[in-house]
Amino acid sequence: MNFKSLTLGLALAVTMPATAQITTVQLAHEVALATVRLPASESGTLAYKSCAECPTTTARVTSDTRWLVNNQAVSLQDFLSAIESRADRKKDYVTVRHHLEKDLITRVSIIVR
Repeated sequence: MNFKSLTLGLALAVTMPATAQITTVQLAHEVALATVRLPASESGTLAYKSCAECPTTTARVTSDTRWLVNNQAVSLQDFLSAIESRADRKKDYVTVRHHLEKDLITRVSIIVR
């Protein structure tokens, strides 16, 4: 009887969820292109507003920042060229991935139709 109780107790202890602290490392924001100020070079800064009432967030970009157009990796200059002709920047959205611990923009993407 004690062996069955011990086995059951161990099984329950193993299956209990861990109480670990969850830390958010990166946030992704879908923002209107009109609220984004893109960098002029790979070592500049990018500014965006995650909501209409939110303050502007500014973070650095580096040569490791990935620029995506239609899920294809492109250079910053090609990204800038792709969005240059966008007619209604209030209706076009980009996704900005911000690494919080490093305070870096790791990826910016847009779908162009």
